[in-house]
Amino acid sequence: RDSGRYYFTCTLLNKEKVEMPSEPESNRHILRVGVSSLDVDINSLGEVHDSYGFGGTGKASSAGKFIDYGLRYSTGDEIGCAVDLVSNPPFVA
Repeated sequence: RDSGRYYFTCTLLNKEKVEMPSEPESNRHILRVGVSSLDVDINSLGEVHDSYGFGGTGKASSAGKFIDYGLRYSTGDEIGCAVDLVSNPPFVA
């Protein structure tokens, strides 16, 4: 049965080579972890409505608004995400 409450973790195992010449080297391997509605493009996580993200820069984002939220993370770090759709307002951390 769906409880409306979820939790998951992921571990950043390594940094893959990426071609992003317009970004400084320090921003080329930044991972964003989070949740969104099914119709949100995964590449827009935290940048559009109905999506929430936490990036390797230590910022949380939703609807294109970024706020300082935690510490930067990188290779070897485990990131957890909790979602409570039962509470009012919904809670994402």
